[in-house]
Amino acid sequence: MASKNVIIQLLAKDKTQQALSKVQKNLDSVKKSALNLKNGLRLLATGLAVRSVLNTTAEFEDLKDSLDSVTGSIKAGTQAFEFISDFATRSQFSVQQLARSFISLKASGIEPTEKLFRTFTDTASVTTDQLGSLEALTRIFSRGVQGGLGLEELNMIADRGVPVFKILEKEIGKTRLELSEFGKTTEGASVILNALQKGLSETFTGATEKKLDNLSVSFSNFGIALDNAKNVLGKEVSPEVVRFTDNLSSLIKFFEPLLKGLGKITSFLLSGVNRAFEMVGNAVNFVIDTVQDLA
Repeated sequence: MASKNVIIQLLAKDKTQQALSKVQKNLDSVKKSALNLKNGLRLLATGLAVRSVLNTTAEFEDLKDSLDSVTGSIKAGTQAFEFISDFATRSQFSVQQLARSFISLKASGIEPTEKLFRTFTDTASVTTDQLGSLEALTRIFSRGVQGGLGLEELNMIADRGVPVFKILEKEIGKTRLELSEFGKTTEGASVILNALQKGLSETFTGATEKKLDNLSVSFSNFGIALDNAKNVLGKEVSPEVVRFTDNLSSLIKFFEPLLKGLGKITSFLLSGVNRAFEMVGNAVNFVIDTVQDLA
């Protein structure tokens, strides 16, 4: 009995050690898989972060080039970009959004002053679709300065809850129907725009300042700070990234003859396979036709 108990104890101990060993192996496997997943996620996060930085830098570079173009010089474009960046921190809009508005206005012959921008942001502050209101005001002033300002354009901001027709009736004494005809000429459109800017400024003055403590403005400023930081980092690495992509493009172009040769070889091999299949198909068709003739 003693020997049997010893054997049972030894077997039990062996089984336990095997089970523990198996568990340890599984744990090691899980740990290794988790480590690989962690490294993969870390690599993915790094790649996404680098891509985000480069995308922001590329966007800022494109906006800066457009600003240089509409203002007439690199110096003026730099000043415009600095003005927009500063104004953005005192509004609910990003640098990119304000820069696009600036470019559209400047290209149409309107000087995007701080007073005009403040009128836009104050008016947009009282609407639910603030970005849509900014874009609508930008389009109205950009188109209106060229003449042909009609109800369709004015309705773009009226539909967002801005009492534009009431303001214009008070400022120039024109009703909604009269504005349609009055705005068809360049002179009439100019009068409407001046009255609209004056009326909007007086009606909604200070609306943006009331929102400076809001969460939306806080998030906007955080986004601006983050974009500026990414742009600063991106500008440092941008030259080498451009150099790398140019070299990569040159390398791909260098291998084009080789790729062309590989393509011809592949085409030749596929042509031989296709001919073989066609010969087999023709032989089968010949046999079928012969059997049918004999039948």
